[in-house]
Amino acid sequence: MTSDRGKSLIIVAAGDKSVHEQSFSADEFTDLWIIYYGLDDNVAARYAAGSTRLWRHQGYKFDLVRNLLHELVFGEKFDFCQYEYVFLPDDDIVLPGGMAALHELFSIGRGLGLDAFQPAIQNNYYSHKSTLRVEGDLVHEVTWPEIMMPVYESRSFVRGFLAALHLFDFSATGWRIEYAAARLAEMELGRKIRCAVIDAVPAIHTRPTGTDGAMYRRAKIEAFLKLHAHDRPMRTLRHVRIGEALVAWPDERPSPPDPKRTAKLIRFGHYQRKWAALGRVRFFRRLVDLVSGPPPSA
Repeated sequence: MTSDRGKSLIIVAAGDKSVHEQSFSADEFTDLWIIYYGLDDNVAARYAAGSTRLWRHQGYKFDLVRNLLHELVFGEKFDFCQYEYVFLPDDDIVLPGGMAALHELFSIGRGLGLDAFQPAIQNNYYSHKSTLRVEGDLVHEVTWPEIMMPVYESRSFVRGFLAALHLFDFSATGWRIEYAAARLAEMELGRKIRCAVIDAVPAIHTRPTGTDGAMYRRAKIEAFLKLHAHDRPMRTLRHVRIGEALVAWPDERPSPPDPKRTAKLIRFGHYQRKWAALGRVRFFRRLVDLVSGPPPSA
């Protein structure tokens, strides 16, 4: 593995129960930024002492990240390309090997020339089967990294992830934004994006998925991204077994538009609109009934 590394950045939107302190810290190769969304001044002070920069805002993770990045990109003209990688873990992620494991993660990504990647999940709190650790694999290639803990090479972060976050400014949950980020990054890269789950450096997701009911209801409301990517699930594309040489994957062309898929999406959107219209009709009928009240008795 190559040891020629630049400085990387970790951004965590952290609450009072965040476990990020168990795994992540600032060091000579890594800056740690915290967006604290709690209200406890003591917790804020503790987080600030262990980070490079800290902000205090309330909201959903991707609203917080978007607002901060807009402030930095459009206000301070901050250049994220000064970093090699940008890592965006949820605040319920534990990397058992700590910062040494994180640097190993970056080293594997560097050796394979990856544009985006993530640690494998070693327990059962997962959303996509493709994120689970594969025994005997060093890495396995996937279509895109999950929003739970993606790592982006800085060009893909700016031209892919940031562009998608800016474009879909209604998305507070980030649900399915990964697919859009990957497609946008491909325009900058001029080839298919190289994404992988790193099985050799697994992480533990400490909270079950779906426990934040409000967030998952919001995700269902963000229907455009669901429409755009509902039939493009995260998939495993290839495996690199432990012991294989780390050789950058060859350049490949992104998949072209599929007319059948486009037609399917149009039908899906059409039926969604019909169901939405039907829901409105039922609502107004119910409203009329409530306003008019029961018929007068004879």
